[in-house]
Amino acid sequence: MSVASRWLICRWQIALLALCILAFGAATDAKADQNQSIRLLSDEAADACIQDVACMRDLFVQAAFGDNQEADTEALPLFKWNGPVQIGSFFGEGIDDPVQQVIRQSLAQMHLLGRIAGSDLSLAKANGSDVINFILLISDDFATDRDRAFSTLLSNVFGGHVALYDELSSGSSPVCKGHLFAETKASVSGGLGLVDAGVDAAVLGRCLHQAVLNVLGLRYQLPETVDSVLNPTSQRDAWTSVDFLLLKMLHDPALRPGMTRTEVTAIFPKLHQRALSPSS
Repeated sequence: MSVASRWLICRWQIALLALCILAFGAATDAKADQNQSIRLLSDEAADACIQDVACMRDLFVQAAFGDNQEADTEALPLFKWNGPVQIGSFFGEGIDDPVQQVIRQSLAQMHLLGRIAGSDLSLAKANGSDVINFILLISDDFATDRDRAFSTLLSNVFGGHVALYDELSSGSSPVCKGHLFAETKASVSGGLGLVDAGVDAAVLGRCLHQAVLNVLGLRYQLPETVDSVLNPTSQRDAWTSVDFLLLKMLHDPALRPGMTRTEVTAIFPKLHQRALSPSS
């Protein structure tokens, strides 16, 4: 029996506690698998931080704005999507079926977590009828797969981003990275996630989850002591409780594209309170 077939779908409550099980409702999808479950990873230190508004404020500010305290805080905008996020995956040549399966299962899990977090995150249908604005490119040789990828799906969505094409072609792109394409006032209109399929399987999950968070707007690394896939030394292969709460706060309607660090911190206690509430 596959991992997906063992998941449990039911009415959900969010309990951001250590090693918690997140149950959730999918009554609107009559064809949903009735055996699905999602487990949010956490540790004792993360649980304490999650309940502490100052701790989560510091993490959110660093993930969304970076930690450059010398920069003009009013010039550092909050990047946020201006509409639904539709993910389409593109696999390079020679990607093994098991790797593709791991990635698709991870994306399905993130889609469900994104729905609960308030993010309008969807997966493109296989028939290609959806308008895709977030491309996930999985390859173990970006230079080889570049032309085929950008000459088909990617060129229609991200045409004109020559600098990014050159980065991919030269092989200088990082193993795991999310790129945003923003309009005025930091309103995100598209994104590109780069995942190196040649990395160790234990690293692949973290890489994928990190790239998606980057594209959704949590663009910066977190300290190595934080239980998050945004921690560059993390061994997690899925979003943790910290990651999930950060995503939920980012998609609070009170946050608008282009807001400054000062504006976000001013309303952060309310964001934190709503994110912790199961009914929010």
